[in-house]
Amino acid sequence: MTEDIKKKIYFDNASTTQVRKEVVDKMMPYFEQFYGNPSGLNKYSKESKKAVEKSREILANIIGAQPGEIIFTSGGTESNNLAIQGFVRNRDNKTDHIITSTIEHDSVLKPCLQLEKEGWDLHLLKVDKEGFILLDEFDILLKPETVFVSVMHANNEIGTIQEIKNISSILKDKNIIFHTDAVQTFGKLPFNINDLNIDMASLSSHKIYGPKGIGALYVRKGISLRPLLFGGGQEWNLRSGTLSVPLIVGFAEAARLAIDEMNTVIPETVKLQKYLIDSLVKIKHVKLNGAKNIEKRLPGNINISIDGLEGESLMLHLNLKDIAVSTGSSCSSGKLGMSKVLKAIGEDSYKNFTSIRISLGKDNTIEDCNKFINSFKNILNELKINQSSY
Repeated sequence: MTEDIKKKIYFDNASTTQVRKEVVDKMMPYFEQFYGNPSGLNKYSKESKKAVEKSREILANIIGAQPGEIIFTSGGTESNNLAIQGFVRNRDNKTDHIITSTIEHDSVLKPCLQLEKEGWDLHLLKVDKEGFILLDEFDILLKPETVFVSVMHANNEIGTIQEIKNISSILKDKNIIFHTDAVQTFGKLPFNINDLNIDMASLSSHKIYGPKGIGALYVRKGISLRPLLFGGGQEWNLRSGTLSVPLIVGFAEAARLAIDEMNTVIPETVKLQKYLIDSLVKIKHVKLNGAKNIEKRLPGNINISIDGLEGESLMLHLNLKDIAVSTGSSCSSGKLGMSKVLKAIGEDSYKNFTSIRISLGKDNTIEDCNKFINSFKNILNELKINQSSY
């Protein structure tokens, strides 16, 4: 890492993380030495296949699944689409009822909305002012035709952790498939599919210091899906395409390290998160979005609104000071504008343009936080928001 990079403060870890050196080192032999196609039969292929299956076993053990229940994908977006479209289209019954929430990631919302356009019955759950699903409303909405529910484990913008176990208990014995997008929580919070009673879960590598372009979908044994991709029949005919052995190995190593270090890294991240929140909410015109109780908030996540200032403007000014943050989810290509999440929690249309997301990671320090606070205050003063002194 160059000295120039070291001077920069990276507070955009919910968007993506730097790949750990240990992960890169673990991947390299599968670029240079064991480069065989894991679907082949020669000795190069056998070494690659062994690495894939070992990685599958590592991920399965982490979440309490069987190795055969892990399907490798290109990431969270593909995993979400395979879960939703794969299950619903496989049933091919347009009387089926689907439920998701208003604050889901677009890779959940958009396939659900597309299914609605094609004739399926869809309901979007509302959330309260902190972004929690209204469980009373949820229970009432269930009907005999309900076959599929998808609720994210924690929101990628405002960090609110949903009460997944309470939702699954409502669905118990109702023969309804329950999927959760766990992209933001996997490797940061305890996640066991049996404790939570989850049928399908989407996981991703690049949020936990692993490589981009690789993820997984957990599918409980016995659930039938229609594939999105057709070809060579890899991944039990559910995800055709030559498997990227280096990325899979990197994903498993990143997950292993995240779990091994969770009890030390996460408390330190939360300590810095609390320090920053406490400092920021004391500043005039600053409002915290999402769960107020830090125990119900994604570790490292801070989403704030500033009256009278567009989030994009503040983000750009911070960037000039070598501080990286984001607005919204940072998953769309250069897309700015109103946040559907802030709109869902009751923010008015003007304030929808004022939020920024700060997401801390394992390498951030108290010095980073103090530099951010000072820079933040200076920027607000420079811009003379609402003619007030900050």
